[in-house]
Amino acid sequence: GRHSVIFHIFTMLRRPPVGNPFVRQDTIASRLMVPVVVGGVLVTLLGAAYLVMESRRTIENQARESAKSISYQIAQDRKQFIEQMDSAGLDPTFLHNIGMSVDGKGLYRVGLRGLWPVNPEHKAQDEFEARAMANMLADPAIEPSRIHKVKGETYLSYIRVEKAAIQMCVDCHSSSVTEGNPKFALGAPIGALVVEMPLDKAMAASRTSTLMAVGVLALIMACIIFGILQVIGS
Repeated sequence: GRHSVIFHIFTMLRRPPVGNPFVRQDTIASRLMVPVVVGGVLVTLLGAAYLVMESRRTIENQARESAKSISYQIAQDRKQFIEQMDSAGLDPTFLHNIGMSVDGKGLYRVGLRGLWPVNPEHKAQDEFEARAMANMLADPAIEPSRIHKVKGETYLSYIRVEKAAIQMCVDCHSSSVTEGNPKFALGAPIGALVVEMPLDKAMAASRTSTLMAVGVLALIMACIIFGILQVIGS
C-alpha cells in the first residue's frame, strides 16, 4: 500500500552504507536520493494547492453564473408582468416581490438595494454595496460580486442594476427625493438587485473530493519516487 511504499523509501534513505564503515560511500545514488524525495514532496504539495484553489474557483464561478441567471429571470418575469398589466393599476410592492418568494429558504437570498431608497430597509447594507451602486450609476453595465460572511455563513453576492421600468417607478422614487438626490428618469438606474448564493455546502463537498484527489496524487508521486530510487540504486 501507500504507507509501505513511503516506509521503504525512508528506509532506503536511512540505510547504513555497505562496505568499509570508515570510507564514505559518496555515490551518485546517495547524492540524488534526497533531492528526488524532496522534489517529489514539493510537486505533491504544489499539486494539492492547485487542486484546492481550482476547486474553490470553480465553485465561485458556478455560483456567480447561477446568481446572474436568477437576476435575469427575475427581470424577465417583471417585464412580462408589466407588459400584461395596465401600469396605472400596478401595485409597486407586488412588483418588487416578483421572483423573491424563495428568499430566506436556504436556496438563495434576494434583496433590493438603493442609495436613496423609498423603503429604508432597502438601503445599502455596507460600504461595498454603497460603492458598487455608486459605480453602477456611472456605468450600469458593470456587475459587481464578492465572497463574504453573513451571520457566519459564506455567500457569494452578485449585484445587478435595477432600472425604472415604468413611469410609476420614477414618480414613486422622485416623490422621496431630498436635497442632493439625483433626478430619476424612465429607463435610468434607480437601484440594484442583490442575489446571494450560499457556498458552505458546495465547499464542504468539494473539500471531500479534493482530499481524495490529493491522496491519489500523493500515492502516484510515492510510486514514482520509489521507481526513480530503484533505478538510481541499481
